[in-house]
Amino acid sequence: MMSTAGKRQSSRPYSAPPADSFTTGAVLDAAARLLEGPDPVTARIRMEPLVKRLRQTNLALSTYLRRPAWISVPLRAAVCDD
Repeated sequence: MMSTAGKRQSSRPYSAPPADSFTTGAVLDAAARLLEGPDPVTARIRMEPLVKRLRQTNLALSTYLRRPAWISVPLRAAVCDD
């Protein structure tokens, strides 16, 4: 999803469950790797490529999805710079 000036975009592609089994497996694998990590630093390292890609693709959506109301405290520690 590329940013387009003046076009409102939905967070649905990032919060709705995947439609196919391959993508579902990839999401579950990523979640398992995060959960098995020993600390937030490890989670941050593992999430860094995904967070960077979203920021490059759509900075506004990236910022919106990282709001405290949308993510847990541990996930926020892993993906946010603040």
